[in-house]
Amino acid sequence: MGKLKGALIAVSMVGAAMADVRVVNGSFEEAKDGKPVGWRLASTCYSLEAGAGRAESSALVWKCDEPCKGGQSFLQDVTGWETGKVYRLSGWVRAENFRPNGIRGIKLSLNWHGADGKWIAGAYSRDFVESHSEWTRIRVVTRPIPPQARSLGLNCYVEKNCAGKVYFDDVTVEEVVDDPTRFDAIAALRPSVSNRPWWLRRFDTKKAIAENEDFTVAFVGDSITHNWETAGSNVWARHYADGPYKAINLGFVGDCTENVLWRLQHGQFGTCRPKAVVLMVGANNTGCRDVVAESALDTALGIKHVIEELSARLPEATVIVHPIFPRGATTNDICRLRNDRANQSVLEYLGRVGGERLLFCDFNAQLLGKDGVLTKEMSPDLAHLSERGYEVWAMALKPYLDFALGLSDAKPRQRGVLSAPTALESASCPTHTPIVKQHWIADCRRKGADILPDRRLTEKLAAVRGNRDHYYDVVMMGDSITHLFETGRGEAEWEHLSRRYKCLNLGFGGDGCQHLLWNALYGGFLDNLQTRVVTLMIGTNNRQASAEEVAGGIRLCVNAIRMKQPQAVVLLHPMIPRIDENLKWLREKNDRTNELIKPLADGESVLWVDLRPIFEDVSAEKQREYLPDGTHPNAEAYRLWREMVTPYIDSILKRRKVL
Repeated sequence: MGKLKGALIAVSMVGAAMADVRVVNGSFEEAKDGKPVGWRLASTCYSLEAGAGRAESSALVWKCDEPCKGGQSFLQDVTGWETGKVYRLSGWVRAENFRPNGIRGIKLSLNWHGADGKWIAGAYSRDFVESHSEWTRIRVVTRPIPPQARSLGLNCYVEKNCAGKVYFDDVTVEEVVDDPTRFDAIAALRPSVSNRPWWLRRFDTKKAIAENEDFTVAFVGDSITHNWETAGSNVWARHYADGPYKAINLGFVGDCTENVLWRLQHGQFGTCRPKAVVLMVGANNTGCRDVVAESALDTALGIKHVIEELSARLPEATVIVHPIFPRGATTNDICRLRNDRANQSVLEYLGRVGGERLLFCDFNAQLLGKDGVLTKEMSPDLAHLSERGYEVWAMALKPYLDFALGLSDAKPRQRGVLSAPTALESASCPTHTPIVKQHWIADCRRKGADILPDRRLTEKLAAVRGNRDHYYDVVMMGDSITHLFETGRGEAEWEHLSRRYKCLNLGFGGDGCQHLLWNALYGGFLDNLQTRVVTLMIGTNNRQASAEEVAGGIRLCVNAIRMKQPQAVVLLHPMIPRIDENLKWLREKNDRTNELIKPLADGESVLWVDLRPIFEDVSAEKQREYLPDGTHPNAEAYRLWREMVTPYIDSILKRRKVL
């Protein structure tokens, strides 16, 4: 294990074994010429102050009476770290007369740089923007440090245009030795060997063939691809056995995305470098696992990782991605619906990544008959293709292969996946259409960092799937206002609430109605548990939608929660006020939305719990204190929120039993 300078102290933390490693002089007790040993100043605003620390020890102090013109840094180069490992950075801060730059203020960060000294990526704590004398701990967990990193820098940072006085103390870096959220929460991302007895023999055979022959095209996938050798053999012989499309079949019966990942990472292509790769995978992720074991989001992330693995290992090849083919006879077949949602997310990813070497070939409609019915003529078992189905595939694929191989300059049209909305969706309004969080599927890495999905996503999936009781007293759903109840200014109140009840926070910063609707219906968060209470506050991020559209989105969210958790009572919160004068129009729209959603509360399964008096029945000065950035509550406001919902939760838990 990599060691940082200083003492090594073993500690135990919930959910992860930690090795606590002190940074050099993280408590700021050692000084030379009035400056802390081991640190370097990037600003004259920093100094040491004796007796100002947490235990009346020394503290690092930043002071600036007028808004600072640039970001203010206090730095240390961390030593002894190792690539591939995960670290937790934490420290304690407090502030006096602090005036933040909007929602930007004080943070801690770890940044890694390459051999040329250029920044690769970093991990940043939430911004601390409070102004009170109590010490508050802020922290952040990194992703695994990428292999190209050569230095790791720790930074105590104050944003530009801030003013006031800030204290830092007890800054530490800890290695996360056993981090269960890395892959275990999402089986589709965990490279795995199949348990089928013939599987490794086929892997070795195909690898040897790839080593000894040249192929222009490679087909990668599961049994649907594998069956080019059986049901599709005649079609294969006509199109892919030789000639300009000479191809190798790397389809394996039963493979899920994680099995394909393992094969790619263990040299499936050998020395073969095809010019085009045809990918269709994911059918077994949804077809062989129920929605409790794998959500549509899991499947989409698995497909995304396979695409990225292919692109990384074959950078000169064009990857032609097929959506998961139709499964089940009708459009309302559960596998068909799950596949549609995964396909939409993959299309979202490809649309954001773009490029000439990623093509999306969707011919699913050609496999279907009238009203979207999958016939046995095309798919005898309603899962695998007939010879006729393989002929349709070959014809649909031809213009994509021609473009990828340079046989044609005409780039095929990139068709999108179009699926009929369910009863809980609407195709007429974006706010009413479930949409996966964009950076979960399309922006999981930055400038060469690792390709893990959003950490909060994996943490929440790990919590839900690792909960052996499959039960929570309370589930809170919403956007950043709910999110920060757990990890931000409301952290102390969340700990208080969690001592009283078994709680799960499913707030995600930046979410709108459409994202929460996805989370509820397809994210897998509500499929492996039962709860008695669900709190809901959503809509303030739907800024471009009308009040009526937002109200409709909230109604769909309530309906989705009621469908997934019929035994639970929903505590429906109106949106709390926005006090920024520049957003007066948004506050007025939100007020209108709140009036429109109030009738959703029937007094039995949905209760109206109005938090607005906390923020409105006070002076303007108190409002600014409760909402320091104009949107998100401070610690005191979160306390009042907790105190308001507690009687409702107590009452529900006493009179309701889980079904």
